[in-house]
Amino acid sequence: MSTPQVLVTQRKYMGKIVALRSFSDNTVVASGKDYSEVLDRARAKGVESPVMVRVPAKKTVCCY
Repeated sequence: MSTPQVLVTQRKYMGKIVALRSFSDNTVVASGKDYSEVLDRARAKGVESPVMVRVPAKKTVCCY
């Protein structure tokens, strides 16, 4: 079993949907409240298949 990793650490993303470059590169390329808009912005930046996650509004751990 692999070691869990933290994908998003910044509080400014709490309660938002974020698009990450990949599971191995957790650079946030887009964020917002609407899934489709976040996906479109990530693709506009050249990331065709971003990792999309919803960051909980409260301090919660989510395992993917």
